[in-house]
Amino acid sequence: MGKISENLEFVDYIYDPVWKNIPITQLEKDIIESDIFRRLKNIKQMSLAAISFSGANHTRSEHSIGTMHVAYLIASKIEKLKEHAESILKEKHSISNGYNKTLQFIRIAALLHDLGHPPFSHAIEWVFERDPELYPGKNYSHDDYTQKLIRKNKELKQLLKDEDIISPTNIANFLSNKLDKIPKPIAILYPLLNGDLDFDKVDYIIRDNYHCGLPANIDIHSIMDSFKIRLQKSTKDELISNIEIMFNPDKLFVVENLLLSRKQLISIIQQETKNRIANQMLMCSTQNFLRKKKEVLDETRYRQLIQKLHENWTDYDLVSNITKDSTNDIQADYLNRALKGKLLEEIVKIEMFDLAPKERLEFYLFTKYKDRKMIFEKKINEKLNTNFLIDFVYTKPPPLTIRLVYDYEERVASVEYKSEPVTFALHSKSNIVNGILKDSYASSFIAVYGDEKGTNLQEIIKSLRFELRVQNLEIRKELLKKKEIIGEDLVLLVLAAIRKLTKEKFKISRLWATGVKRLQDYMFEFKNQISFNCPDFDFLKSDYSSRFDSLMTKLVTLGLVDQRKKHVSIRTKKKGEFTFRYLDRNDYCLNSNGEHFVDNLPNDLLKIRDMLYKKMAVNFDIYHEYLTRDYGLTDTVRQKEMRPNLEENGLPIIDI
Repeated sequence: MGKISENLEFVDYIYDPVWKNIPITQLEKDIIESDIFRRLKNIKQMSLAAISFSGANHTRSEHSIGTMHVAYLIASKIEKLKEHAESILKEKHSISNGYNKTLQFIRIAALLHDLGHPPFSHAIEWVFERDPELYPGKNYSHDDYTQKLIRKNKELKQLLKDEDIISPTNIANFLSNKLDKIPKPIAILYPLLNGDLDFDKVDYIIRDNYHCGLPANIDIHSIMDSFKIRLQKSTKDELISNIEIMFNPDKLFVVENLLLSRKQLISIIQQETKNRIANQMLMCSTQNFLRKKKEVLDETRYRQLIQKLHENWTDYDLVSNITKDSTNDIQADYLNRALKGKLLEEIVKIEMFDLAPKERLEFYLFTKYKDRKMIFEKKINEKLNTNFLIDFVYTKPPPLTIRLVYDYEERVASVEYKSEPVTFALHSKSNIVNGILKDSYASSFIAVYGDEKGTNLQEIIKSLRFELRVQNLEIRKELLKKKEIIGEDLVLLVLAAIRKLTKEKFKISRLWATGVKRLQDYMFEFKNQISFNCPDFDFLKSDYSSRFDSLMTKLVTLGLVDQRKKHVSIRTKKKGEFTFRYLDRNDYCLNSNGEHFVDNLPNDLLKIRDMLYKKMAVNFDIYHEYLTRDYGLTDTVRQKEMRPNLEENGLPIIDI
């Protein structure tokens, strides 16, 4: 049992409320009926969301099967995949019927992608982010347990023993991004599993909204019709180098609808008050339970406990182990109350715009240094003599980068097309996505939960704001010892040097750093000129980065940086003739709030601002010539001719 047929024959159907009839092969049926997969039927996809949304009782099993179905539908849209999979797998791996086995592989990988999830899904993952000492390793990820489970599970090995490329080792390598260890036709499909619009996200966005009674206004067929995925050829020696997703700009509304559904899932469902409080109570109970176990068990037995949590335990197993532990009465009471819906009260909620601009960035540091949340909570409770749970509610920004091809049909039809499609930030082409991005930064907040009645709210708020500042100073002190700097701090220091040049040399109101891509290019060079390491910018390369663009939008939304849109002309060559295109360019300038924030940074960091200012002041004549040129139709061309003088001297490009 289990070996796929010659033509990927489907032997049965699963009736799914979201995707309707999902066909399955014999191999998939055997895996779904196995003990290792049945565990997922007892792990809720949305933790305790059913307290507020009665339909949110669906499981990881349903999501995994749905993801398998979406994976198949999308992978089967890839043009030329059949031709290349057949030829490469036969020539280099002596595998026949390569296309069907490639499709079966991606279906199985999608089916097993959440195998190592702990009980109650992401709620328990957040425990290890909040308290890293509870994880017997370095960097926690449930994906590590998934690939370990796939490699060692005897039942899965038996089911896949007669397969060629669909082996536990290949699947585990694929899911853990070890793509150099698996056949190329399979490796290139990885972006479909882990990308801006991968099949995992498509399923959970639509499925979670559906079960919470807020169905998304989108379906898989409209998504599939909006783009083409085809193989990209680079050299004659290597038939396949990558896949490229080419999006039809006329169907931009499809992505907008998907991201609106994602926003709805976060703001209406995940951040609903009772849902938040219940999950915090569950997390607190689990954290306390694991901490006590860590104290009484030796290292080996504790590691085995964490392994069982990810590989064997269901929601019921976690609840029963916490509640039967007699040393954990208080936290077991929290869990019992959460399961019965007898929740703590939300005592205080501090919205982002209740905070001063400099405090808003201090809040966002807790999204990077999640272990600080526990220290923050402990300090507040010690100071106020309370037992509050403190929740930093952060809205993750939407994915922004997508590959757009204007002459869509022509390039899809061209087999020999090799050049890169235009890459752009989605929010620059869509006001809807731009609004979602800004709202994701503006809608974050701090919430305090507890049973205490008659508490002085002003005292709580004052303590929260004070501790924000204290913990931020502590974070920066620790980073200074390691000679590291936060990415946002480095950008603000560069903009502060420009602001200082503006006030002390040009004697005008403001100068602007021109264009997000130029500023990104400058940061890419400048981070290597300072004595501090900036891990936040390790992703920076010469290509446009949506992450850097998103970071600048964050600083603007938080009120530390001003942004203007300037209409610029770009000379391009079309059909042998020069013509002009007129586009918007985002320029950036540090405002007074940002200047105040920078002035309060540690002195060691302010030396970076002063160093850059001195360098710019020495080259004042170059800047003066550049900024006092005559304006005209060819202004952009004149800028381009003068710009190398600035770039060669390692100076940022600025404009009036």
